[in-house]
Amino acid sequence: MIRLLAFMMIFILLPFSNGLADDTKKNAASEELRHLDAFLGKWKVTLNGNTEEQSTSSHVEWILGGRFLQDKYTTHDGKQGMILRTFDPESNEFQVWTFTQDGSQYQTGKWNAAEKALKVVGKRGDHKVVTIAEFKDGDTIEWSVGVVDSTGKIVEQYEGVNHRIRDN
Repeated sequence: MIRLLAFMMIFILLPFSNGLADDTKKNAASEELRHLDAFLGKWKVTLNGNTEEQSTSSHVEWILGGRFLQDKYTTHDGKQGMILRTFDPESNEFQVWTFTQDGSQYQTGKWNAAEKALKVVGKRGDHKVVTIAEFKDGDTIEWSVGVVDSTGKIVEQYEGVNHRIRDN
């Protein structure tokens, strides 16, 4: 049944994909997608949040013809997750989907060239979620995630650092 639904979605959405073939939109997306290259590779991710320091491993690669950046990770306690990133030339925004064993989340945002940072914002229930990834150098990304309730109070906050793992 799931496979049937998947095939139906492909055939329903396929006629609407002509806009993606437009060269202007494709070039705009390609230019913006280059900002995501800094995420590529294998990473040791250190999380500093509401709990003690924790370490996670992450592997990031381009998929689907270089249109989406896939980040698969495993946390210190064995939980797995995946993040998909892309750029949408229609909205002129980056799109980020995060999938965990606890559910999923969708965020959109902009690249800040002066700060070498990607900032995306989304919702989790009635909470706003803000994620910022700052590229410090070719091997280091500092990031933060803040969850804000409807009154503006920060209810969760996490920070971390990604260190690139170089193959010898």
